[in-house]
Amino acid sequence: MLAAVFPLREDATGTTYDPGGHQVAGTLFFAASSIALIALSRRCAADPRWRGLSRWTLAAGVPAALSFPLMAALVIPDDAPLHPWAGVAQRLIVLVLLFPARVALAVRLLRVSR
Repeated sequence: MLAAVFPLREDATGTTYDPGGHQVAGTLFFAASSIALIALSRRCAADPRWRGLSRWTLAAGVPAALSFPLMAALVIPDDAPLHPWAGVAQRLIVLVLLFPARVALAVRLLRVSR
């Protein structure tokens, strides 16, 4: 949501730029999301009702955390080799790693709370 408050802009020549805040918001989102999944996986491992999700949550958090420096090196900089694919790479991380893990945790939370 914070990245939407600070959207990327395009100048008169068609070059996309960050007027301030978008990159910081994205960094916070991706770093916090991966760290949170790793931390939650450790807490899930300690509780028998959540133990089944522990490995799966860790399996989503670790690649998300590893993608963070890879994105910083290979995707985000303007001269990076995969820069034209930055939006696709970000959406893949969200749709393949972060979102499914969060949905699984939410479904389990609903079941445990009933």
